[in-house]
Amino acid sequence: MILCGRSPRHLYVANRLCASARALAIVQETAPSSARKILAKLRPANLAARRGAGCAIAGATSRREARFFFGDEAPRLARQDCRCSSPHQ
Repeated sequence: MILCGRSPRHLYVANRLCASARALAIVQETAPSSARKILAKLRPANLAARRGAGCAIAGATSRREARFFFGDEAPRLARQDCRCSSPHQ
């Protein structure tokens, strides 16, 4: 079983592990989906804190990371048949 997140580096490592071993399941963390969690992230104080923390930089870093590991392709799991979702806490 492989546990991974949604970042390009997690997907890359999961793909490499699947290529070299027999994966029975890939448990992938998913984004929060409840309305309560989404509204909490959209509060003005939280948005201001995220802006100050450099979330725009994090987005650019994620795009560079995706390009590094996957080239022009979109980051994805090679073995979608083994994928299970785990709710993010």
